[in-house]
Parts: sequence; C-alpha cells; structure tokens
Amino acid sequence: MTCSRGSSSRTPPLAALPQGSKFRPTTSLHPVLQGHPLWLRAKKTLMHSAHLPVEPREREPRLQDLIKAIKFRNHKSATKDGP
Repeated sequence: MTCSRGSSSRTPPLAALPQGSKFRPTTSLHPVLQGHPLWLRAKKTLMHSAHLPVEPREREPRLQDLIKAIKFRNHKSATKDGP
C-alpha cells in the first residue's frame, strides 16, 4: 500500500469516527450502553458537558494533601530508580 504525503491526516473512508471526534454519537452508543446503570448520566455528560460543583477548601487540608503528594512522588515506585 502506498500513501501520498499528508494522507495520514485525512480520515479513512470507513472510519467509525470523523477526524477530530472523541466519542461516537450517543445515538450509536445507546444500543450498547442502554442497560448500564450510569448510561443516562454519561449520555447527559457527553451531550451537555460535565458540571461539577467546586467548593473552596481550607488552607490546612490543602497543604496536607500537597505534602502527601510530594512524599509519594519521591517514593521508590514513582522514580526511575525504583524496582
């Protein structure tokens, strides 16, 4: 098979998704996922985006979380020198 220059950026003729798409349309996902308990929530998120409530956090719990993250980052399993 030979490809002309730049052809890799085009959508193949039988592609399931057009170039730039991240998800199939909900109409094609519905038959497969309609029985899943979270399908309606997932469908709403895909169609209208997610709306997550964000509340300000107190300074001290945020600092404790940062300290834990820094300690974990330095854990052997998180470095190239680890096992």
